[in-house]
Amino acid sequence: MVTKDTEPIVRSIPGCKRKRDLDDVLDVDAGAVSFCHDAHVPKLLALSPGTDVTKTDIYKQGELILQDKASCFPAYLLLGDESKEKIGDVLDGCAAPGNKTTHLAAVMGETGSRGKVFACERDSTRSKTLRIMVDKAGAGMVDVLARQDFLALDPQDVRFGKVTHLLLDPSCSGSGILRREDIPKLALPDDPRTSTKATTNTQPKKRKREDAEEKGSEEMVAEVKAELAPTDEEAPIAVNEERLQKLSSLQTRIVEHAMKFSAARRLTYSTCSIHEQENEVVVSRLLASQVAQTRGWKILPRSQQVDGMKRWKHRGVRSKLDDSSDENKLTEEESDACIRCNPDDEEGTMGFFVCAFARDVDSEETPYNNGNSDRISGNDGSSDEGESWEGFD
Repeated sequence: MVTKDTEPIVRSIPGCKRKRDLDDVLDVDAGAVSFCHDAHVPKLLALSPGTDVTKTDIYKQGELILQDKASCFPAYLLLGDESKEKIGDVLDGCAAPGNKTTHLAAVMGETGSRGKVFACERDSTRSKTLRIMVDKAGAGMVDVLARQDFLALDPQDVRFGKVTHLLLDPSCSGSGILRREDIPKLALPDDPRTSTKATTNTQPKKRKREDAEEKGSEEMVAEVKAELAPTDEEAPIAVNEERLQKLSSLQTRIVEHAMKFSAARRLTYSTCSIHEQENEVVVSRLLASQVAQTRGWKILPRSQQVDGMKRWKHRGVRSKLDDSSDENKLTEEESDACIRCNPDDEEGTMGFFVCAFARDVDSEETPYNNGNSDRISGNDGSSDEGESWEGFD
């Protein structure tokens, strides 16, 4: 992901040659460096396998950010087709390590919006990581709310009276980035002296990632990779249904909370999960919620999505679950409004899910539309992130 113009960035990568599309990039000879512009997300570059840009000045200066393609969808879906007149402030409810936050800031800059981005992170250590990421990317419009739980924010607080857009990427099972169910894959910088890939991890991904960030050394990378070498790749791992239900309930609660912000007109919900319980079931439950129905929240249909997301072919699924109160009850149009990414397919993404909700506030008198910073009455309806660190050393 590029935060500035792409051409100077590409020229600064030694020997990097332009290719026509992703297939050509993946088909280069070993050791060759090539790129192509992504077909769905503006200013996203696909680089050939093995390309190491972490030692370049553009990476260290925050002009180039490493991120899975799917993780770029939420910010683009949220703001990519919005005019600056429609964008007030933006709130990232589950921000660390900061990839999506900095992408939000970059897209906002493209629109000419003068709003700010509030970035919530409740953990103190991850708040520091978030600040580093934001500072490196030069995202001056970002206001980091360190050690702040999104659910503890008051949607009627005057500080957030101009928040028109929210991005929610809450805790999830991480099943979209796993080799085996419920075993997180450790995303650490590769040791240039070895071609060993990151291995699977039987310990919590978040804790190991923070340790690696703090030490930041080749020795730490080698040590953790050796420690986490799997002993039995073929052992079947059962899905933890109880954990999925708890995550699904928390995810629903977070998005319902976001729907209560007074001036909110659009929000995105995303997970790096492949499970229906965390994706379409949550969306179905949200559409039936009191806050959505009272405040007029609807799922943003495919026909109204930004061009790149409208053209993405992998969409949501209809329910295959047994009868239950949490069944996926989406209509065909609603499931088509959901976006899925499949791990290890021809698109080169991890497993991911994202959708957008929107409400028409043009006819309402909101703090953002009329310039009044006072509170307005809102209707009641009524975090820890699971993303691999792919930011700065």
